[in-house]
Amino acid sequence: MSIRVRLVLVLIAGFAVLLGLLYAANQMQGKIQYDLERIHDESSELILRAELAQVHLYRQLLAWSNLQLRGSRPGEYYRYLQAFYEQERLTRSFIQDLQQQVESLEIPGSVTEAFIESYYDLAVQFRFALKIYNHSDEPARDTDEYLNPYITRVLQQYAEFEADIQTQRDILLKEAKEKKAPAQLFFVLIFLLNMSVFLLIFIWWVDRNIGKPLMTSISSAKSIAAGNVKQRFPDGMPGEFSLFASAFNNMMDRLEASNSQLLQRMDELTREIRRRELLEQELQEKKVAAEQAARAKTEFLSTMSHEIRTPLNVVIGYSELLAETELNDKQRRYISSINHGADSLLAVIDDVLDLAKIDAGKLVINVAEFSLHRLLDSIEDMFKPKASAKGLALEVQRSGKVPEVVTTDQNRLMQILFNLLSNALKFTERGKVVLRVEAEVIEGDQANLLFTVTDTGIGISPEYQQRVFNRFEQQDGQDTRRYGGSGLGLAISQQLAAMLGGELRLDKSFPNQGSQFSLRLNRVAIASAGVTSPASQSITTLKLKPCRILVVDDFAANRQLVIDLLQGQPVAFAEAENGRIALEVARTFKPDLVIMDLKMPEMDGVTATRAMREDKALADIPVIALTASAIRSREDEVRQELFADFLTKPIDIPKLFAALERHLR
Repeated sequence: MSIRVRLVLVLIAGFAVLLGLLYAANQMQGKIQYDLERIHDESSELILRAELAQVHLYRQLLAWSNLQLRGSRPGEYYRYLQAFYEQERLTRSFIQDLQQQVESLEIPGSVTEAFIESYYDLAVQFRFALKIYNHSDEPARDTDEYLNPYITRVLQQYAEFEADIQTQRDILLKEAKEKKAPAQLFFVLIFLLNMSVFLLIFIWWVDRNIGKPLMTSISSAKSIAAGNVKQRFPDGMPGEFSLFASAFNNMMDRLEASNSQLLQRMDELTREIRRRELLEQELQEKKVAAEQAARAKTEFLSTMSHEIRTPLNVVIGYSELLAETELNDKQRRYISSINHGADSLLAVIDDVLDLAKIDAGKLVINVAEFSLHRLLDSIEDMFKPKASAKGLALEVQRSGKVPEVVTTDQNRLMQILFNLLSNALKFTERGKVVLRVEAEVIEGDQANLLFTVTDTGIGISPEYQQRVFNRFEQQDGQDTRRYGGSGLGLAISQQLAAMLGGELRLDKSFPNQGSQFSLRLNRVAIASAGVTSPASQSITTLKLKPCRILVVDDFAANRQLVIDLLQGQPVAFAEAENGRIALEVARTFKPDLVIMDLKMPEMDGVTATRAMREDKALADIPVIALTASAIRSREDEVRQELFADFLTKPIDIPKLFAALERHLR
């Protein structure tokens, strides 16, 4: 017979004895418990009714107080009197129910009768109080003095009544419990005796059949847990323990066999984790180094932009001034060469800065309406002299569907086309260069634009065509002395095309036969016609009224350039080499306008301009910012709010003159 069967039989016998005892006790306790519950329920009901009667008594007193305090107002007396009578009726109803309940429970009623009698007496006194209220000059005070003794007596007798109910309830419950105690004691003694015998027998049986085998199992398990994988359960254990011991011993045999494999895998995993931790640490260090390098690159480019553009501003500015003077043909060639070299240097700087802006995610696309045909005419006028000088034909073709006015970034589109045409003219010695524009109008107000630049130049070798848009890459064998270039134009143009929502690609190219590049812009908005470009100011057409201008720049040649650009104008000039001196000069010179460089020693232009805005005497003077840094940060955008205009070096003379006319009217 198995352990489970024997255990079930012992438990059945024990439970049978216990159930018999419980049944006898239940019959004995039933009547006593019934009496207790009846007394408890009836007394609880009585207490509940007494509490409800007390609540309504307080509500009646509250209704009387409302009548005293608010009944004196016109039109309010009868409303509050009616509320008092209604509450009095409810209170009387609960008092009557309470009286009936006390009588039904056969509780001595002397205290109850005294309480009810005093309550009915109070109801009568309320009627007399109403007469006093209606004829008294001070009704609230007089009625309070009259009713207070009666109200106090009612509340006192209610408290005695409630205490008496509780006392009677305790007495009845005590008597019932005294009857119950002997029966319970007898039952408990019999129950404990039987339970003791049953537990002794059960404990002996459990210890023999379960306890000792279980302790043996626990001892073996502890030994195994301590690391003794050689430990096994003993043979000859009773009942199911023998099956458990056999299965466990077999499991330990298999576990011991696989333990060595597991340890080996854990060693391999530990080494892999360590390797990945080292790799992650190395990647983190490289990330930090890359971020530092990016910040250093941006700072370097900003500084180099300032350092290169500052002298370049003087070169370009004085070249344009010199071009306006009387020159012979040889001098004009010199000036043209200077301008060409400066423009080339500025183009390289702009390409490098555009690349840095794209990498930093700070290149902004400015979408606006402009005339596409006027842009194409401008490009044709710009490149025809260069093409003619090389003996090439330049054709700008456009289909009849090309819209007049479109909405996109005009400057970035022109930059892409400028790069494509410059490359085409640079690498073409004979033949022609063709710019063709086609449009596919969709949905009435949008169009897909296709710009194709085809040349008959040296072409691109097949192995290089896959790398033509890579940065700083030029075709193997390309004569840099002859063709020049930095290898950035196409890379920047392709990224600009993507930012405009389009695609720039090489369609075809054959060595010594030419190349074809295409720029496709998708879903460009078509605007209404009538877009005009503002007229540009020139040195000869600028006309200013008499005024005072303060020029602030740490580079003396830049200050002199501004003065020379405005030579012949009715302008009085003052100069300052940093922001601190500028503030001192401005307070005495009282200029009508300030042209302020941003990067200067001692005090920069931003700090000086903020100081001017805080000075009441200087706060209204417009300040035009000139910066040689073409990399704008969020800080520059905030600074821009300080200035009337924000211009970059080299100075765009028409923009400078336009700004002067706006702020010196």
